Amino acid sequence: MEDDRLLEIQGTFFDLIKEKNFGNLKLADQVATILDITLSSAYKKIRCETVLTSRDYMLLAAAFGVSLDSLVMNRETDFLVRRPQFITDIDGLKKYLVDTANELDRLSNVPHEFYYAARDLPVFLFFSNPVLIRFKIAVWLSELDSDKPFSHYYRFLPSDIMDACNKFYQGYKRLNRWEIWSMQTLVNLHKQIEYYETIGQLSAADCVEISQSVIHLLDTISDEMAANSESDNAWRIYEVDFLMMASNGLVLTPLRNVAYISYAGINYLRIDENHFCQDLHHWFKKQIANSTALLDSKKAKVLFFQRLKKPFLDRINS
Repeated sequence: MEDDRLLEIQGTFFDLIKEKNFGNLKLADQVATILDITLSSAYKKIRCETVLTSRDYMLLAAAFGVSLDSLVMNRETDFLVRRPQFITDIDGLKKYLVDTANELDRLSNVPHEFYYAARDLPVFLFFSNPVLIRFKIAVWLSELDSDKPFSHYYRFLPSDIMDACNKFYQGYKRLNRWEIWSMQTLVNLHKQIEYYETIGQLSAADCVEISQSVIHLLDTISDEMAANSESDNAWRIYEVDFLMMASNGLVLTPLRNVAYISYAGINYLRIDENHFCQDLHHWFKKQIANSTALLDSKKAKVLFFQRLKKPFLDRINS
């Protein structure tokens, strides 16, 4: 009975592996290579004719990105959520920036699709401008680091952090991406500027400088949408009436799909469960189907960006 149970678990394990898309590679060939065994032995393990060892499980799980915990979960309702190290200080932020920039580089070299629901301005875009970098990092870290005030991060951000942010942004621009925005996408940013001015952490001149940087960013996006409309990494932005969910991302590749759920500022949860990612992809497609594609309508794009810029222009002219 125990052997039967082990083989049942082994069968489930290989079912999870088979959900991955291997392109032109055969599963048996990969198993033989990973476990350093003959092709015949690999077929026997896949068919559950011979039992996997604990070492086999560890090697295969790592190679195929399959969680061993998932073997004892209800596959219809349960899945694992991965939480990277919680970012609370400048060191954690730097590690996040470097790791993510490297991940973006790898992603840009394989077939992929990247979807982002911009309940707030996409985090990547803050990293396009030194003023916005300082402002947004000050907002994030001052909320999590009680030892240092907003002004500490806004006035004295290290140059290596600025360089890491720029690399992050350049990596994002190389992606094949679809962004969903609404008229609410910049509301929180505008309220944050007002709040930090009210409590004395930003001067009127600071607020004008930040607002000018936001307008410059929107103008840059608009110009690049027009200049690169035919390229694979064209800036595709879809306007919807509203977004009910938080800012979330979805990466689709031939080998693995990954969803990113934001929380607590710059922190996020990572989910690579296939059914969850399929559900989220379905949601993105529905949003896009009911949206206005700004890349296809110059008039809609101009009006949309004009409305987004208005509160920041009002701030500059006040």
